[in-house]
Amino acid sequence: MKTKTLMLEACKEMSPLWKEVERRDRSLADQGRRAMQSMVLQFAEGSYAYQGNRRAKLLGARAEANETRACLELANACDLLSEPSVQPSIDKLDRIAATLWLEVHRPF
Repeated sequence: MKTKTLMLEACKEMSPLWKEVERRDRSLADQGRRAMQSMVLQFAEGSYAYQGNRRAKLLGARAEANETRACLELANACDLLSEPSVQPSIDKLDRIAATLWLEVHRPF
């Protein structure tokens, strides 16, 4: 599966989770959504950038994937979301982060 497709699939999966979190913690939901969106947008920028800019944007997308993951883990730790509801998204985010790592180290 292409990286962009995987990211958009993950976003679609996480959107209802952020709505659930928002009911009890608006700030955390906003942070998670923004990290998720930034992941996709930085990947889009990095996909068409060259050399150093490409690397920086793809690593930025990877960092945003990790932040999104942390928001889900925090929502679970704060009892805002159940572990079974966040685990599929966490697994996808781990896959995205690994894929981005490979993208950074792949030659043009």
